[in-house]
Amino acid sequence: MKDSFEIKAIKKGSKEMVTVLSTIDQGIKNPFAGPINGADKHVSTSVRLPEPGIWRLMPYVDGKLIDSIVIKVT
Repeated sequence: MKDSFEIKAIKKGSKEMVTVLSTIDQGIKNPFAGPINGADKHVSTSVRLPEPGIWRLMPYVDGKLIDSIVIKVT
């Protein structure tokens, strides 16, 4: 799907990857807004993780992994 956005996450010590946000599953056809701070497009969102711990968040645009960030959830 063109212009899809997903965030997948995995908790430190776990092998199970969870999808915490998916515009495909939510039926959102164009999740991106216009340019901001030098980026061609942007998307504003929030996610909820299932439990506390150290998590790696991985954003995907059109099925391609963009980067990752590690966060501590309390």
